[in-house]
Amino acid sequence: MSVAITWYCPLCQSEGQDPAPEFCANDGARVRPIAERGADWIGKVLDDKYRVLRFIDAGGTAEVYEAERTTTGRRVALKLLHAALATRPEVMENFLHEARLVSLIAHPNVVAIQDFGTLPGAIHYMVMELLDGKPLSVELARRTLPPLAALRYAMQACEGLAAAHTRDVIHCDIKPANIFLQRVPGSEEYVVKILDLGIGRLFARGAPSSEVAGFVAGTPEYMSPEQAMGLPLGPESDIYSMGVSIYEMLLGEVPFSDPSYVKVLNQHLRDPPPWPEELAAARDLPPGARDVVWKALAKKPADRQLSMLELQSDLAGLVRHEKGRASVREVAAQARTQPPARGPSSPAPRRTQQPVRPSRSPAAALKEPTFTADENPSSGRWRLVPPPQQRASRTTLVRVVSLSQSTGADDEVVELAPDVYWVGRRHRGLLECNSFLRVFRGNGAELSVLVDPGPPKDLGVVTQKVSAVLGSLKRLDFVFLNHQDPDVASNAAPIQQSSPRAQVVCSEDTFRLAHFYGLDASRFTAVESFANGRFRLPTGHALEFVPTPFCHFRGAVMLYDPASRILFSGDLFGGVRATDLIASQRSWPGVEMFHQIYMPSRRALALAVARIRRLDPEPILIAPQHGALVGRDDVPQMLNRVSQLEVGLDLLEAATPDDRFCSAGNDLVREFAELAGEARAKSLVSSFADDTSFARVVVLDARHQIAEFKVAPRLALEALASDALAALPAEQRGDLQRSIRSIWKHHGIDQGTKRDTP
Repeated sequence: MSVAITWYCPLCQSEGQDPAPEFCANDGARVRPIAERGADWIGKVLDDKYRVLRFIDAGGTAEVYEAERTTTGRRVALKLLHAALATRPEVMENFLHEARLVSLIAHPNVVAIQDFGTLPGAIHYMVMELLDGKPLSVELARRTLPPLAALRYAMQACEGLAAAHTRDVIHCDIKPANIFLQRVPGSEEYVVKILDLGIGRLFARGAPSSEVAGFVAGTPEYMSPEQAMGLPLGPESDIYSMGVSIYEMLLGEVPFSDPSYVKVLNQHLRDPPPWPEELAAARDLPPGARDVVWKALAKKPADRQLSMLELQSDLAGLVRHEKGRASVREVAAQARTQPPARGPSSPAPRRTQQPVRPSRSPAAALKEPTFTADENPSSGRWRLVPPPQQRASRTTLVRVVSLSQSTGADDEVVELAPDVYWVGRRHRGLLECNSFLRVFRGNGAELSVLVDPGPPKDLGVVTQKVSAVLGSLKRLDFVFLNHQDPDVASNAAPIQQSSPRAQVVCSEDTFRLAHFYGLDASRFTAVESFANGRFRLPTGHALEFVPTPFCHFRGAVMLYDPASRILFSGDLFGGVRATDLIASQRSWPGVEMFHQIYMPSRRALALAVARIRRLDPEPILIAPQHGALVGRDDVPQMLNRVSQLEVGLDLLEAATPDDRFCSAGNDLVREFAELAGEARAKSLVSSFADDTSFARVVVLDARHQIAEFKVAPRLALEALASDALAALPAEQRGDLQRSIRSIWKHHGIDQGTKRDTP
């Protein structure tokens, strides 16, 4: 039975039970009854913007309150850093910089920081989205997580931390208490939100990992060895702490524990992590779990996963294994309920199961069994494919779905046509990349072609999907590259290293630059070497190479598959955004913006479209390297629209300065800031101007205001307005929509002109 907390220190936030001392032993401040906690703030309006409603919680660095924005009534979480921290100048100096970085992350697995500032008395505050749910630590204390649920939560946490690391934000205190399970309205599902991101580093900078001013820079049970020694920290430290968290999620305990935190730190430094095999077996953990966790818990940072995305990829492998075991158990249970086998005189039942993939030969088919767990077309087909012999103990699970059923999930291969697959990845962001796999069969032969293998961040997912279809990456025959950009060609080198016979096929201009990624020149074939631009395959099929110079690269070449009538178009017809895999009416503005940014002139587009129109038979599906795919009904109109676009130099020569659009854009951002906070507004406009992003649509001045457009101003404003509306909850979108109409009218921007859509 726990003893109730009766007092707390308002300065260092230490707590205790009766009998209460008069003064705190840590800092000499007078202690107060626990019932009064938060009373100094409740009811007050802070910074003329936030009315404090109630106390939520307190930790080692801050108190958290529920508050409402006075102008809109929107509920938020308000975090006030403890007054004791004001005595540490290095913390105060770094706070605003760190808060600004975190506010720019804008990732669904990171709690959103909407505003931040400083109150009288040097008390710093943050305003965050108000969450509904519970910390993972509470869930772990309540029950044992099923392995699949634990792995999925861990993967989401890795995704959020990976987004933070790209902004040079390190957590320094990742643990289940800082992994929040946000309830999805109307369901029993939860979405992971990382809490306190970046705050730990404020206290870790320049400070030893021992007790400082009443708190510890991190939690001993989750500290990396380098954090325990007070060394400078990087993403590798978060990987270690995440490894400890995964260990606890899977096994229900941390690897190192002791009443003395000094002993715990020494264990992190010296002792190998245990792995209770009996407990792991009792919890039915996947066989590879120990190796994944132990790698994350390596003493040397260089021996851990190279990034959070690599750790996430390792966890994804465990998830696929878990799904596979679940499907096998389900099918086995179904098999036990089937009627007994028929006698010799009975007719054989009709075979309904489809093979997972074509075998390279009848002999190979005998050695490589296939298995289909579910042939229900509405739910997709779960295909269990044995991996290569050297890893025969594991099974890969991939869900094969049709284009109309696709969601773009990492465990989803989309069948565009017979033996034509989308094997890319969706991050739900800008400039999504598509990769495609084509398998040819005929004349007793089988050949496979991977089209545009994508950027390094997609390598793990792309190779897993290809391996699932082919049975092994070693079976890949060709890698086709449309052009040399890193998001197209970077993965070709590691794939070639894993696929001993894989030939790279591209133009000579493309290979001249792409070979710097580490491609094997002895396994390169130039498209120029094929007579009439046709590649005749031993299977009886042919591929056609369609040069599209300067769309957007001099050596760009499209690949056309007459058998499936799919045109793999590279950057041409690509788009900025891709909510769905198949294009819809809302896709056109993203296509227009992408071409305005990357394509040099309308003349280059017209030349490319003319060559496409000469293809026989005509394409019924256009599969670009970015954005959504263009279906049969939209192909003619897409060709017309793209051939007539003014892009690149056309826009530059025709453009005339018009301050109306800049003023309208800045007014829109100010209205958005009133609803969502200054930090979110800066994040919104920065996403259109960041030099490290896919494109710089707008140019900002020293005051962080829009000063110039790099695409058609109306198009940029429409995209800005669309993103602003999407970033708000439904109840606030009407207010912003009315403000947008008023702004357009005030600046004389015609809002009655409707944009055509393909």
